[in-house]
Formats: sequence, C-alpha cells, structure tokens
Amino acid sequence: MKRPVAIFIIFMVCALAAVLFWHRVSHYLPLSLWYAALVTPQPESIGGLIFLYNDLPRLAMAGICGAGLAFSGVVSQQMLRNPLAEPMTLGIASGAYLVLSLVTVFFPVLFIAGREWVAFAGGGLALCLVMLIALRQRTSGVSLILAGMILNLCCSAIGVILAILYFRQLSFMALWGGGSLAQYDWRSTTQLFLHLLPCIGFCLLFARPMGIYGTGDVQAKNLGISVPWLLTATMGAVLLITALIVSSVGIIGFVGLGAPHLARLAGARRLRDRLLWASVLGMVLLCLADELARRLSGLWGLMIPVGAVTTLLGAPVILGYLSRAKTSVMPRETRALTAMTVPAEQKKSPWALLTFNLVCLLVLSLVFLVLGKGLHGWQIEFPWHSAPRVSLRLIQLTAAISVGVLLAIAGGIIQNLSGNTMASPDLLGITAGGALGITATLFLSPANTGNIVMGCALGCGAVLLLLLLLGRRSHYAPETLLLAGVSLTLILQAVSTVVMASGDLRVMQLFSLLIGSTYSVRPHQAEIVLLSAIALVAILPLIQRWLVILPLGAQVANGLGINIRFARLVLWLLSASATAMATMIVGPLSFIGLVAPHMARMQGADKPLPFLLTSASFGALLMLAADWIGRWMLFPKEIATGAIASLAGGIYLVMMMLRGRRGA
Repeated sequence: MKRPVAIFIIFMVCALAAVLFWHRVSHYLPLSLWYAALVTPQPESIGGLIFLYNDLPRLAMAGICGAGLAFSGVVSQQMLRNPLAEPMTLGIASGAYLVLSLVTVFFPVLFIAGREWVAFAGGGLALCLVMLIALRQRTSGVSLILAGMILNLCCSAIGVILAILYFRQLSFMALWGGGSLAQYDWRSTTQLFLHLLPCIGFCLLFARPMGIYGTGDVQAKNLGISVPWLLTATMGAVLLITALIVSSVGIIGFVGLGAPHLARLAGARRLRDRLLWASVLGMVLLCLADELARRLSGLWGLMIPVGAVTTLLGAPVILGYLSRAKTSVMPRETRALTAMTVPAEQKKSPWALLTFNLVCLLVLSLVFLVLGKGLHGWQIEFPWHSAPRVSLRLIQLTAAISVGVLLAIAGGIIQNLSGNTMASPDLLGITAGGALGITATLFLSPANTGNIVMGCALGCGAVLLLLLLLGRRSHYAPETLLLAGVSLTLILQAVSTVVMASGDLRVMQLFSLLIGSTYSVRPHQAEIVLLSAIALVAILPLIQRWLVILPLGAQVANGLGINIRFARLVLWLLSASATAMATMIVGPLSFIGLVAPHMARMQGADKPLPFLLTSASFGALLMLAADWIGRWMLFPKEIATGAIASLAGGIYLVMMMLRGRRGA
C-alpha cells in the first residue's frame, strides 16, 4: 500500500468518525450551538452540558488512549523484536484486573480511593514483578516477554478461580475487561494526558538508540549503547503508559498489537514513521470504534465494549492483507528461536528426564484413581470396593493425560516452527473458534453434550480452513499464519466478550463450559483422544528431520531437498488437529501448549524429538495434577483445570527464571 493511499484511508476514517459524532450529538445539540456550549456553557442547557462534560472528554479520552496504546505497541515490538508483543501481553492488564477482582470481593472499602487508583496499584505491582524477574535474567527482550507471559498466566488463573467462586460479585468485570471510555468531566482525561505526555517524551529521547538496537545487539554495543539499560528504560516507560491507560479505561485489546502492523502495512518502515503513523491510526481507530460501540449499544440494548468493536474493525484489515501476501510480512530478525536456555553443566539428560517424568506420571495416576474426598474427608477407594467411581476417574485420567500430550506437542511444534517463544496453540485461533462454536450452540440450540461437541468441532474446522486459505500464498510461512491466527482469535474473542457482557442468564453456563474440564468426558471420547495422542507421538520420529532443518531457514531447507510448503503444511495441520481434538474434548484449554514446552526447554531438552517427548510428559503431568487439584481442593466445588494448570505452570516457570540465568 502506498503512503498517499494510506493517508487517504486515514482521512476517510476520520471523516466517518466525525460524521457519526456529529449525527449523534445533533439529536440534542445542533451544530450551530457547539461553539457556545464550549465557550459559555449554560446550566439550563442539558444538551450543552452533555456535549461539554460527556461527549468531548470521551472523544479526547479515546484519542489519547488509542495513541498511547499504539505508541507502546511499536516500542514493544521494536525492543522485544517480536511481532506478537504488545503492552497487554506484558502482564499489566492482568495485574490490574486481578487486584480489582480481589478488592471487589474482599476489600470493597478500598474503592473509596477510586477504581482507577486500585487498578493502577495492580498494574504497578505487575510492572515491578515483571521488571524484577527480567532483571534476574539480565534484562533481555526474551526475559521481559516470558516474565509478562508468566504473570499473565498466573493472574488470569487466579482471576478465573475468583470468577467461579464469586460470579455475581464480579459480573461487572466482563464489561470493564472490554474497555469503557465513559466520562463525566474533564478530570480523568486531563490527568491521563498530563501523565502520558512525559512518558511518551521520555521514549522519544531514545528513538535513535531504539532504531540502532533494531539492527542487532552487536551493532548497538559497538556504538556504545547499553542494551540492558535501554531495555529497562524504554520498556519501563511502556509498562507505565499501559498501567495508566488500563487504570483509566479498562482493557482495550488489539490497538497495541494491530495499529503497529497496520502502520507497517501502510508503508511505514522507519521507527520514527511507525511511531507517528501507528499513533495516528490508534487514535482514529479507537475514536471510530467508540462511536460504533455507542451506536450498537443503543440499537441492540446491550453494553458493547469498545475493545470488541476495535478488534472487529482492525483485525479484518490485517487478514485481508495477509490473504494477498505472497511472502512473510514480518521482519527477518524475529525468526530465530529465542528461548530460555540453561548452562551446559546444568543440563539434564533428556531421556533420563523423560523417564523420571513417566515414573511421576505413573505415581500420580495411581493417586488420581484411588485418592479422593467424600462426606467424611479424604478416603482411599480401591477398584474392588468402588468400581463405578474408579471407572469414572479412569475415563477422566485418560482424557487428562491425552489432552496434555496433544496440547504440549502442538505447542512445541508451533514454537519450533515459528521460532517464537510466545507462540502457543491458542494463537492459531483454533481454540477461539471452538469457543465461538460452543457459544453459538448454547444460544441457538438445546445445550446437550452432542450439540456442544458438534458446535465446537465446526468452529475449530472453520478456523483451520480459513487459516490454510490465508497462508496458501505465503507457503504457510510461520509468521503469516501466527499473525492470521492472532487476528482471528481477537475477532472471535470480541464476539465472545459481547456475549459475556450481555447479562444473559446462560452466560454462567457458558463460562463453565469455556474454562476447561474433564468432568463431562464420555468413555468413547476418552478412547478417541487417547488414540489421537498415541498416533501423534508415533508420528514424531517421522517429522523430526523437518523440525531440525526448517528453523535454519528456507535456503538451507531447499538445499537439503525439503519441500518447504509441504513440510510446513503437514506440521501446521498436525498442530491444529491436535489442538482441535483437545478443544473438542475438554474445551478451550491451551495454556498447556504454552507452558509445557518452556518447562522442557528450561530442563535442557533442546533437540526436537527429546524436546517434544519431554514436553508431552510435562503436559500430561501438569494436566493430570491440575485436574486432581481442581477436583478436590475446594470440594464439593470444582475449580477449572485450566486455571489450576496455568497457575501451577506459571509458578514453576517463575521459580526456574529466578533460579537460573540467561545463557550467553
């Protein structure tokens, strides 16, 4: 796309937002009275007061937040060298959300200080934790990404547990989690602007060092740039910007991720150009989204979160571009696998580690089968005494282990193929497609198990087909498919957010279906998922050569006689099929696919076959332990397996990062 065309499109979007704003306001305040309402407001003019103290502050807040999130997104992607990086993935939003939930349930008196300050305290605490973990790892881009990712896992898991236990008290959080720009005076808007301005100015002071850093660490060090200090300064400012915005308006997705990509697609290549145009695009996108959200809310009688509309506006643009792209659209430097490593002297034999994990899995399986809680506390139930209960647990055990294996291997393949430590099965959009299929089934047909599984399968299949169509022209380049998957995920999650914020009585039932559980697994489903897991493990030796060579680059792979397009297609199909199978059995539970590969890599498993097998063993262990703990921890209440798995895996990764140091 040429820059004049991009400027014309931005101008047209601005014009559309302005027309919508004028049309809405003119119903209670004619255009001829706008200036008078602004300069000499009259107390008896209700329309003028609404215009001055509601409409204009809200419009200004949308512009400020959109520009701030987009600016932060550009800096995040530049400094972390990761196209999937954005401010919201670094833990700030999750920290603010968790602290708000905790205060709502246990310390509501603290809201006297204002919801904004409570959210800012949560975001600030998350900021400190991320920086502390990253400093322990000598402050690198990967350490910041992993620290934010881990914090997201832990905070989201605790938030889900709280939502299950205190659903009624926390029902309003669904709307706040989608973003709310409502304003009733200029105080919040002015404060946010005055706080953001020095943070953005501070980042701009480092524009030249950031541009040099984008060419590589070696060049930056040769020119006298202290990379750890630069990362700490710029990312600290980004996290502070995000905390300020989240505490003011809630969680607004896509802008920080999508606006930088839209700016790049519009022709902005240099860092300064991307900072400028992404900020303009973020401002325009959020203003237009807010106007549309207000229109749709009035039309449908629902409170439509502005974050959902933002995603629905921007993500299709990226998908449309990807459908026409013949090559990778990501920068070259993002293709090297940047993972947490361990020193050679601390590495364990992967086969010894795999054996140890299998022994632990056997012991845990026995505990899962015979140990449980009843009316009289803990009790041991042997098969010959309680055959029905043990048989039911055997079905759940089979499903848990098999799903853990499928998701862990899928995540390992995706991370290996894409060279991206943030990649996981849910980034392909498969789980979001399954979730939307479940949502549609629940609202459009009788909610029996067969219909729900069928709806989930149709959703997963539709997303997989769309992914393959979008990636065909780029020969299924990993970066293209991941960006397409993220865009699809955001679109589908936006629809789910609207449903969750609708206040419908079926939302609680939907929530219980989407958090992941083996409780309703049937015997034939357990058999199918077990056979799928066995088949996937059996295939691994046949694809290990591809997993060794493909990360080395297209030229090397072509030189060694590998059909890159076919190899990538097979690997993506395996990962997507494994994710879809797991989603159909236990719901959208894909955190295992993110955590388990990191656990294997942190223990020193680096070659593809041992790495995937070790990841599978960690996935099975994590899934089984999470299912058992979730079932009995607060008996008779059951906690979501996904929440327990995320929390346990996140705590484990934090311990490993605090113990270890980043390899050279």
